[in-house]
Amino acid sequence: MIKTKNIYTIVVIILFVFLFCASATQKAYLGEHYTYSYKLIGDNVKSERNFNDGKIDVDFYITSKDVNFTLRNLTKEPMKINWDEGSLIIFGSSKRIIHKGVKLIDRSNPQAPTVIPPNSSIDDLASPADNIYYREGYYSQYTSSPGGWEAHDLFTSNDLKQADTKKFILGLKGTKFQLFLPIEQNGQKLNYTFEFEIKDVAADSQLKSGKSKSSKKKG
Repeated sequence: MIKTKNIYTIVVIILFVFLFCASATQKAYLGEHYTYSYKLIGDNVKSERNFNDGKIDVDFYITSKDVNFTLRNLTKEPMKINWDEGSLIIFGSSKRIIHKGVKLIDRSNPQAPTVIPPNSSIDDLASPADNIYYREGYYSQYTSSPGGWEAHDLFTSNDLKQADTKKFILGLKGTKFQLFLPIEQNGQKLNYTFEFEIKDVAADSQLKSGKSKSSKKKG
């Protein structure tokens, strides 16, 4: 008779193999993954990531899903960001944004403005509300994966092993998009539109290959 401990070990091994195969299958289906790099363009741009017009100073960091930023109020008066009037404009389409601290399930609800006191800063982000979705979970006798809220990437990041999709992704280099951020101070509206450009698009395999070659040269 097989001991209970041995049965448990066999089940664990089977489960591990199943999860490994499922992960490998998903990666194979998604194909190559691509990474984007961005730069800030336009007036009052001090670097590829910094904007300063004397009233505000903003440092941007864009991830695959969000536009992150640190915004400093350089004036002696408070100002506030009206999130519900803000948007991300991608491919000419205006998308409602949510910011840090908003529960994803509440993405369609009104958002309170964020007040920035004089000579102080905030760390926040802007993310398209309609990119957020609920992923259904699955459950079985041997394995399960609970559902949860997730977000699509700002731009397509996997080619699904399709030549047309790969061509589309690589063709996004040079694409421009904007963050419209309405700021109010002393009853006056300061409507800021920050413009970004996709500086480069590279397959992760190429990036890893480049790092590997660089490490060998240093060695």
